[in-house]
Amino acid sequence: MEQNNLPTRPFGDRQLKRLYWYTTHKAQLKKASIVFFITFNMVLVGASSYLLISYYFYGTDYDKQLLELSRGYISIGRIFAPRPVNIIALHAVPTSKGYDLVARISNDNSRWILTFDYRFSYGGYQTRTETVTMFNEEEKYLFMFNESGGVSASDLQLEIFNPRWERIKNVALLSSKKANIIIDKIDFVRGIQSSGKVVDQELKFTLSNQSVYDFRTLNLNVLISENKKVKLVTTIALSNVKSQEKRDVTLSITGVTILSSRLDIKIEPNINLLDESIFIK
Repeated sequence: MEQNNLPTRPFGDRQLKRLYWYTTHKAQLKKASIVFFITFNMVLVGASSYLLISYYFYGTDYDKQLLELSRGYISIGRIFAPRPVNIIALHAVPTSKGYDLVARISNDNSRWILTFDYRFSYGGYQTRTETVTMFNEEEKYLFMFNESGGVSASDLQLEIFNPRWERIKNVALLSSKKANIIIDKIDFVRGIQSSGKVVDQELKFTLSNQSVYDFRTLNLNVLISENKKVKLVTTIALSNVKSQEKRDVTLSITGVTILSSRLDIKIEPNINLLDESIFIK
């Protein structure tokens, strides 16, 4: 005999009242839902129409405001972007073998280290390409020795390309790590014969390495000007300069005669702290 799967538990009074209410109000609920959806769609259409009309009349002004805002952000970006290398001066110094080319440049950025390639050009000729690294707020001489051909300062140019910028995260920390090299007691000595001929020109100075670094090679740039005219440029490479060491240095001057006593002598370390090969490990 088959059994019907009918619920054996009777409905309660509360359930019967809910079922009766739903049955008697079914038509009204259907109408209410239709009215709700119609009203909702009307609101959407109205809002869309309002936005479309507002953009038609006021959208160009809003676009102009966005454009001005974007220009403001671009201006801020330019303010914080690194400034290009500043070329302070260019010199062509005649020698017995041709010309020594000199550029005085600076990295005026306080938070950027710059590595770049460079070369000199004059009269349609280009020198070989070299690479240099400049730390923040650093001035530096660039030399190119024994270039042939006629060179004039007005024709001389410095070409800078392939710049690689590195932002400094901690300026104070980097400043504390910079090499502190002191040059003092600079003296230019001449030996003059009875005939008046100048012989045995020497440049003497004292170098003090007050940094924490022991240098395998310490390069110095030397520039001597006579009556505001550059007469000599050269480099000196000192070996095994220990930390806290003082050293007397003598450089013999040949190939040019310097008579004036009014000399401007600049001796500057040329150190790239990123080059580990210059240090004694």
